[in-house]
Amino acid sequence: IFPYETFKNFTLQDWDDETPNKFINYLENRTNFSGSGSLGYVQNRLFYYSKNSDNPKYEFAKKKNYPKESIEELFERFILEAVSFIETPINEISEFEFDILEGANVIQTKLYNLYSKTPTLRLNTPEYIKQIISSLNLESNIKYSKNKKIIELDYDIEKYLRKNNSEIAKVDIKVLSKLVVDFHDIVYKEESRKNDNNVEEQLTFNDWGEKYRQMIFAGAPGVGKSYKVEKYLNDNKINSEYFKRVTFYPDYEYHNFIGTIMPVTKDEVISYEFVPGIFTSILKDALNDKENHYYLIIEEMTRGNCASIFGDIFQLLDRDDEGNSKYEIDNDNVLKYLQKEISYKKEKIYIPFNLSIIGTINTSDQNVFAMDTAFKRRFDFKYIDVEENKEEINKNINFLDVKWYEFYMNLNDYIIDKLDLSEDRQMGPFFIVDDNQNDKIIMYLWNDVIGSYNNKEELFKIKTLAKALKAKTIEKLFVNDFLEFIKDKENNE
Repeated sequence: IFPYETFKNFTLQDWDDETPNKFINYLENRTNFSGSGSLGYVQNRLFYYSKNSDNPKYEFAKKKNYPKESIEELFERFILEAVSFIETPINEISEFEFDILEGANVIQTKLYNLYSKTPTLRLNTPEYIKQIISSLNLESNIKYSKNKKIIELDYDIEKYLRKNNSEIAKVDIKVLSKLVVDFHDIVYKEESRKNDNNVEEQLTFNDWGEKYRQMIFAGAPGVGKSYKVEKYLNDNKINSEYFKRVTFYPDYEYHNFIGTIMPVTKDEVISYEFVPGIFTSILKDALNDKENHYYLIIEEMTRGNCASIFGDIFQLLDRDDEGNSKYEIDNDNVLKYLQKEISYKKEKIYIPFNLSIIGTINTSDQNVFAMDTAFKRRFDFKYIDVEENKEEINKNINFLDVKWYEFYMNLNDYIIDKLDLSEDRQMGPFFIVDDNQNDKIIMYLWNDVIGSYNNKEELFKIKTLAKALKAKTIEKLFVNDFLEFIKDKENNE
């Protein structure tokens, strides 16, 4: 579609535009592989078409380094440099001197492997290169250095593998790239899974918002879903002006969330105006302030009918590579409100890149609305395990005659291992937050955990709820099997 001779004569418009068939998409798809930076992040494109303002225009990621030259002049220089780079044989690449391409690892490796006559491995992020060297045990043979070009390191790895294995020496470079990446993924898969929660915690809240435009925290009651969101807000000092919080409930409807026409009295004259809901209100703020990231936090999403509440706004939840709504919609009421309040210039509405929607779901709720697959697909999900926030428990809280923080995980293990119930029947560390909540725990176990399966005798000694609520010790309340289970765990520990 884009032969090399055509590329050599590219203009800015050829490089990146608003059409699905643009060169940037082609380059991404033809060189897409694990371990690579993505051109979905516009800064990686170097030159990109910016739609994040009322004045769409072409931008250059490193423009501040070249203040006296126009974008068009810089792009011409970029193409000439890229052509010279592509035509440099891989065994001479160490001598090539970058200018505009300096530090642009993603574009360097993608362009070189698309057009060069001597392509090499396709790894283009420093961290991934280091992981590959480690997973292949090449540390003593190949030294990672910031002074080396990424593509030079790719070639070092390729040379070593081909030199030391006669079978690999015969393999096509595309196949070899895939073999290297697949081997790396096998080695790192388990380690990545173990460290997933730690990586999540290391992200700043803004990074988190950038990464997850729409995220749902899900888990059993009391695991700390709302706590997780609140911790990010507090730790990163997000001012209240940049987030809004709402809780869904069965009677919550579209007009509450988006807005509706209502009678308004001004100077004793009644008129009918659009009164915005919380979504439209924060949408206006985000559209009017592209320098800051905004967050709409929706608690208990499945306690309301999401499909009905979001209505036509559902279509906006698909995001493009830059984080803006992929599909804009017509909504006259919201459009006129935005045009009136912030001089909105567009004829359709969309969710901008700087607005994230964060939700929470209690997985144990039974009498709630189902969230359909199409809706779920538009959100990333983060499941919070019952153990995840246990270090935050107040260790002075008691349940009957035992410490809550010692008891609750024993109970959770028994629910899974012995009662053979699902994880959503468990309780999180924040299920209770102070003393004198014995009745709350007993009633939850009686009605929601055991009661729904009609096997109360597998956990409770007592036959009626009224008598169970009067128990003063766990020995009086629970069956011997459970008490022995706790003792065995303590002895093993």
